[in-house]
Amino acid sequence: MRDAARVMSAAAARERKRSHAGGRKTGGRPASAVRLAGWRRKAVAAAGMAAAGLAAGLYYQSLWAGLLFAPLGLYAPSMTERELENRRRRRLREQFKEALHCLVTSLSAGRSLENAFLAVPDELNILYPDPRTAIRREFELIRIGIVNGARLEDELRRFADRAGLGEAARLAEVIAVAKRSGGDMAAIVRSSAQLLGEKMEVEREIAVMTAGKRFESRLMMGAPFAFVMLLAAMAPDYMAPLYGSAAGYAILTVGLAALAGCAWLIRKFMSIDV
Repeated sequence: MRDAARVMSAAAARERKRSHAGGRKTGGRPASAVRLAGWRRKAVAAAGMAAAGLAAGLYYQSLWAGLLFAPLGLYAPSMTERELENRRRRRLREQFKEALHCLVTSLSAGRSLENAFLAVPDELNILYPDPRTAIRREFELIRIGIVNGARLEDELRRFADRAGLGEAARLAEVIAVAKRSGGDMAAIVRSSAQLLGEKMEVEREIAVMTAGKRFESRLMMGAPFAFVMLLAAMAPDYMAPLYGSAAGYAILTVGLAALAGCAWLIRKFMSIDV
């Protein structure tokens, strides 16, 4: 296990060096990223503009404010793509964790590294009967590349680039470093796969523990809008000073900016890296 940790540290250092040197862009969008196009993108943009305009119109009690803020809905397609992409990555990460378990089982049975990767797709077919499952397609491509003479680490890097999966890139670096440093390749990769699986399990537990707080944060972000609209509807005389002067609109705008800042802070606090 210590050898695997040492190799993974060297692999991580090499990956950071490649990233700083202008190599593979780990922060860029992968080839399989979710993208909205055609009528779907237009529909999401129209819905976003309508929602932004309606919320601003009710918040400021002004049609002109609704028209002014409606163009913010044009960001809705990119936000929707980001959310769908996060869901796709979370699903693929869980599937990749299962693939790592299959790999560890094959290595423990005495198979060589390449033969273990060749056997993983057959085991994934049992775990995921649907042929459209992303991890099945990716490991089939890896198997095809190995059969055609490609290096295993290169196929894993292509998989990482296509899927935007950092764990696959780190496993590829571990294999590359282990081949150069020598030693028991199967033991090193088996221990590294176990470490990656444990790391992903910790991240999953953190996501489960913070799921309730994320839901509460969404309620907190929507509560001020609901409160202001409720007062405007039930006690218009009480809210009249806010909507009858420039100072009132300035106060509303400052409150809206403060709410946006709180949303940004909450998102930063909820982003926990392991």
